[in-house]
Amino acid sequence: MKALVAGHFGYGNLGDEALLATMVSGLTQDIEPRSLTVVSGNPPETRSSHGVDAIPPTPDAILDALRGVDVVVFGPGGILHDSPMPGRRRRQAGISFYHCIASAARDSGIPTALFNIGVGPIGSSLGQKIARSMFEHAAYVNPRDAWPPTAEELAYAPPTADLAWAFAPDEAIPDTRGAYLAVSLRPLASVVDTQALLHHIADAVGARLQQGTEQSVIVIPMQTRGKDSDVELSLSLRSMIDPKVADVIVPRDPGHAFRLFANASASIAVRRHAAVASLSGNRPTVGIAYDRKVNAVFDAIGASDLALGTGAGGDEILKGLARAESRAHLISDAVGLQRAAARGTIEAFGSFLQNVPSTPAGSSSRWRWSVRRQKARLGIVLGPPYARYRAS
Repeated sequence: MKALVAGHFGYGNLGDEALLATMVSGLTQDIEPRSLTVVSGNPPETRSSHGVDAIPPTPDAILDALRGVDVVVFGPGGILHDSPMPGRRRRQAGISFYHCIASAARDSGIPTALFNIGVGPIGSSLGQKIARSMFEHAAYVNPRDAWPPTAEELAYAPPTADLAWAFAPDEAIPDTRGAYLAVSLRPLASVVDTQALLHHIADAVGARLQQGTEQSVIVIPMQTRGKDSDVELSLSLRSMIDPKVADVIVPRDPGHAFRLFANASASIAVRRHAAVASLSGNRPTVGIAYDRKVNAVFDAIGASDLALGTGAGGDEILKGLARAESRAHLISDAVGLQRAAARGTIEAFGSFLQNVPSTPAGSSSRWRWSVRRQKARLGIVLGPPYARYRAS
């Protein structure tokens, strides 16, 4: 059995890389890693890191790969949204990219699966129509988060645990830094006053250091490169804190990132999977909820009050950390349940892959027509980022 996997992989997002690693390792009893062909922004890196085959996100590569697979998997990760994306020319570019692949698969009789995907925000009627079509035509539907109200109205599968809860770093990392506070950031220029948020976090960090709770702070970028990179913002926060006690560590892989959070005494997380990484290590954690997907992490463990608003001041962040520390055992138990649920999600998906249903294939003329149509659409949707692959 061979599968084409389409998600946000190979772009330096360590949360997404953790999801892919968890899926690949969790499916080893059902499918060989080399039987998975992953659409990746950096195919050599993806092949090396995950032991899978990988192709670039170009029309030719994707449509050629479709000819040799039994199923197309979308996810895991938050991919169905129509919010503006760096390098994309249209609001629906992200969701349209996946819809083009789904349409080509359907035309050739290849079933599709939506595995542990995050949906939203979807603000346009076209984006909602596209997402609805992908759900309705999928042979397997497993959303990561609730998608109100459309998912409820159309009776889609209920949301399940984020696959990242089941991510397990392979090796321990020795730590000689002493107690440190971990912080993750992300650019939020279109959502909130980023500089104000940085000052609030710096105030909270400074107060924790004065209390003597930690001896230092480590800022951990979860998006390590690209236009959405956290590195520059992390360096800005470091400059607001005493450089003698603040450092920025760019993780080399998702396992390194998760271990850094697990070794911290507490964490302030803006990125969703930074929060998951810290909570998975049973560390007191507060989230800055710039989007409902951050709220969803804390809702899942019964700690909604630990997802703070983007306007939270330094004092509010400190109080949040205190609440997290006071309920550490209860939260740890809830995290254990999420981890078990995530593992169950992988097992259920493995069972599906063992019995992938076939769908009626289109005629050869329809396939040729679909190739021309989807190739043209993918070229339009990909826009400028596609240009860097044309020479290769």
